[in-house]
Amino acid sequence: MIATLDDIEDLFNIFHDGSLVIQDRQSNPQTWKIDCEYLAEMIDPTFNFFYLKVYAVQQLSFEPWFDDTSKEKVAWTGSKLEALDLEILSAKSNEKIIEISGLEDFVDGISGGTLSLLCEKIEIFDQQSQSIPLEDLKVIAEFYWQKKCNAR
Repeated sequence: MIATLDDIEDLFNIFHDGSLVIQDRQSNPQTWKIDCEYLAEMIDPTFNFFYLKVYAVQQLSFEPWFDDTSKEKVAWTGSKLEALDLEILSAKSNEKIIEISGLEDFVDGISGGTLSLLCEKIEIFDQQSQSIPLEDLKVIAEFYWQKKCNAR
């Protein structure tokens, strides 16, 4: 279970280049899918993604980066968020909020944006719904990047 702001920030930074999709925004916890094949296949070569259970979401909004800079910046909330397929670039904490910046290729007129999240805690699961502690995910990511760097 991931409950501190620093750990939630770390979680989304680990998923750099992964694709975030909010699958079930209406429930508590919410279900999010992270397509991050390069890390998932470190657990099992047939895996492509992870699931997140996001508990007690108090704030969730997306501020798009419009291709047309003259457009008025209006944050997306509600069902509009379910259209997102955000390629995670980075995450940072801003007071109690996690700001996840990413690219968006599937919604016309925007190139990306920032997803703002305030929640109580998050759980990580693999493709077969097995819980993964954050520390284990950090080890997996570290191993992947060391292997990649050594291959150069």
